[in-house]
Amino acid sequence: MKKKKLLRTFASLALVGALFASPFASATASAYYVEDDGAEIYAKEEIDSKNLAQMDAAIKDGGTKKTVIIQTNDVHGAVDKYAYVKALKDHVEGIENVSDVILVDCGDFSYAKEDAERDQYKEVNNYKGFAPMVMMNAVGYDYATVGNHEFEFNEKTYKDGEHKGEPVDEKYRMESLLGCANFDITSANLFKGDSLKYKPYIVYDNSNIASEEDKLKIGFFGLTAYETMNQGKKLDGYTVKSKEDMYKCAAEQCSKLKNDEHTDLIICLSHLGVKLKSNRNQYLKGNRCIDLYNNITSVDTKKYNFDSNPIDFILDGHSHNSYTTADEGVPAMQAGIFLPYVGITIINNHDKSIEDHFLVPSDSIEPDQQVAALGKAILQNEYTLDELVEYANLQHELKKPFVDIEKKSDDEDTDADDKEEETTETEDTEVLDETPATGDETVTEEPEVTDDTEAVTEESEVTDDSESDKDNDSDKHHKNHSRHGSHHNNSRYNNNRWGSSRHHH
Repeated sequence: MKKKKLLRTFASLALVGALFASPFASATASAYYVEDDGAEIYAKEEIDSKNLAQMDAAIKDGGTKKTVIIQTNDVHGAVDKYAYVKALKDHVEGIENVSDVILVDCGDFSYAKEDAERDQYKEVNNYKGFAPMVMMNAVGYDYATVGNHEFEFNEKTYKDGEHKGEPVDEKYRMESLLGCANFDITSANLFKGDSLKYKPYIVYDNSNIASEEDKLKIGFFGLTAYETMNQGKKLDGYTVKSKEDMYKCAAEQCSKLKNDEHTDLIICLSHLGVKLKSNRNQYLKGNRCIDLYNNITSVDTKKYNFDSNPIDFILDGHSHNSYTTADEGVPAMQAGIFLPYVGITIINNHDKSIEDHFLVPSDSIEPDQQVAALGKAILQNEYTLDELVEYANLQHELKKPFVDIEKKSDDEDTDADDKEEETTETEDTEVLDETPATGDETVTEEPEVTDDTEAVTEESEVTDDSESDKDNDSDKHHKNHSRHGSHHNNSRYNNNRWGSSRHHH
C-alpha cells in the first residue's frame, strides 16, 4: 500500500512540475499508476501542449488550406468552460488558411460528477443533461459520441444534487435529450434491441465548397464504453458490444468509409479510454481504444480488405486522462476531465493527412461573454428544468445556436407589449375595413397595397430561413460546412423570448 501511494506521489509531482514549469509551452509529462494487486491502471501520460501563438503558427505553417478538428471529452457538467470552447472555435475560424472547423465531443457531456472534488458542478444535474445540451447547441458542435454517463437520467430524478428514486418523465430521458442535439450523434456499438440507435458513421465532405486540390472527405465513427452495461435499469433496453464484437462493429464502419464512401481519413470518436481498471475495479483489457487500434486489422481481413490499419486517429474519452500519444504508439488523444484542455487536430487539405495534434489550455483565451453568462446562470440555478427543456427543443426546432435566455419577468412584459401591439393593429384594421369602397377613397386604400408588399417581403425572408433549415436537415451523412457568414446578432424570433444568433454550416 505504501509503495502504491509513493508511486502515485512521485507521478503526481512529476506531472504537476512539468505543467507548472511551462504552462503555455510544449510540455511532456509521464506518470505511472498501479492498483493494490499490481495491475497497471495506465502506464503513461504524454502531453504536448501549445499556447494560442504556437497553435496559430502550426495552423499557418506552409500556407496551405487546413481543416481543424476541435475536441472535447468528459466535460461532466463544467458548463462554464464552454465559453472557452466557443472563443477558441471563433478564433480558429478567423485564421485565413483554415477552410473549416469541426467541433466534436467524445462523450460524458451531460452528467456532472458529484464528489468533494467536483462539487461546484452538482447543480447542473438538476437539469438532467439539458443544461449541457443547451450549451453545446449554443457553441455549435458538429458531432458527438455517446458516453456511459449519458444514461444517468434514465432511472432517477435529481434534486439539490441528490439522487431521488422517482422514475423519470419521458420528456427528460436520454433519447429526448439527445433528440434536441443540433449535432450528429454517432455510436457503432450501441444497440437498442437488434438495431443501432444512432448513426454508426458520419462523413464530412467539403467538395462543394473547396477547390479541386483542397477537397477533403473525413469519415467519423463513434464507439461507446462497455462499462455502460453497468448502468443497469438506466439502460432502458440498450446494449453495448465489447471486445471482438466491438472490433467487428468498428471494422464494418471502416470498410464502408474506406471502400464505399472513399474517405481520405478515418477518425474514431471513442469513449473507450486507456485504463486497464476503472473506479468500479473492473478489468478493462480488450475494451480500451488501445485494444481497438491493435486488433481491428485482425477482424476478418479478407472481408474488409484492410491492407493497413484503417484508423488514422482516435479522439478519445472516458478515462479522464490528458495525453497526446497513447501507449504502444497508438495514435490517440484525450483532453482530460472538466475541460482543462481542448484537443486540436490539424489536417492538411492538400496532402489529405493529419499534420499535427496537441492540447491547448482551455483558459488560455478570453471566453465568449454570452456563452459565459449563460453558463454562470445555469451554475447559479437561475432557470427551471422545463425552461431549459423548452430552450433546447427550440434550438433544435429552429436549428439556431441561441446564446442568451431572457427572464420570466421580461417575457411577461414582452407578452403584454405584444398583446398591446396586436390590439392596436386590430383596431386599425377595423377602421380601414369600415372605409367605404368608393372611387374617392381609392387613394386612402393605397397604404394597404404597401402593407401587402411588405408582408410579402417578410414572408420571403421566412421562406429563405426555412429553406436554409431544410438544407441543414437534408444531408444526413454528408455535412458540408462553411466558416463564413456564420454569426449574427441576437434577436427575437417568432415572438419567442429566447434570444438567437443564426449559424449556417
